[in-house]
Amino acid sequence: MLNNYKETVKNRITKIRYLRNLTLKHFRRFDGRLRIYLTLQCNLRCVYCVNQCFEGTESRISEYSLSSAEKWISAINREKRHIVITGGEPTLHPEFIEILNGIDQRLEVMVYTNFKWSESFLERFLSQARRTPIFYGSYHPSSGDPRNFIHILKTLRRNGRFRGSLHAIDSKQNDVVLMKAVSRIESEGFGIKLDQDQSALFHCACRRFRKSVECIKQIILIAPDGYRYPCVSKMVRRKNTLENIFTEPLGPEKVSTICGDYGYCAPCDGIGSVKFNVLK
Repeated sequence: MLNNYKETVKNRITKIRYLRNLTLKHFRRFDGRLRIYLTLQCNLRCVYCVNQCFEGTESRISEYSLSSAEKWISAINREKRHIVITGGEPTLHPEFIEILNGIDQRLEVMVYTNFKWSESFLERFLSQARRTPIFYGSYHPSSGDPRNFIHILKTLRRNGRFRGSLHAIDSKQNDVVLMKAVSRIESEGFGIKLDQDQSALFHCACRRFRKSVECIKQIILIAPDGYRYPCVSKMVRRKNTLENIFTEPLGPEKVSTICGDYGYCAPCDGIGSVKFNVLK
């Protein structure tokens, strides 16, 4: 009886801390951008990846079909919003450069990438891309020796095609390897920021406790098949689709849903404005 009581108290404290961490450390206002996930596939396997947070998501992610450049360009230009292209690794989309070129030049484009590019892709980007997006580049020790990462950055800089910022995830799994890599990257004149591991911020994320909440979230997340999802967790698990950007206008930025999966949140579900009302 006493052990059960202690376990109940422990679980409640854990949930309270989870909400506190979400509220105080990570949530920030929605910036108004569309977040376009061209693909959830990646050429790295990082132990802290939020897209692999849930059991069985790898098979669900692989079920996403890629959408054509024509579809993406038409939908993005119709919505007339600045965008963030992310993933997965978005440059793995075979028509990434065509999509980049087709987006209205008046729209600002940010690209999240790990810069694990092949020489052939780098050459194609330099010769064919008609715009230089704002890069938000990430270095991950799972990509190996940082020399190729540095080579890509130096080549882009030399050709006047690098603008943006770099970051790395300061997780305990990276440890000494990361520090050495960061030192080498900085020695080449590139600033790189260390971000706290999101799973450390959200130590209960991806756990298996459930509670029903009203989730009021202001964000626009578009999956590879064009469907909008209320959060990253739902997207990687392919649950609770909203409208499809390819076939209909987007709905309001702010969406209120009754969610029975509180406790299954992904570490990066704090992107955008979020409010929880716990239901009894």
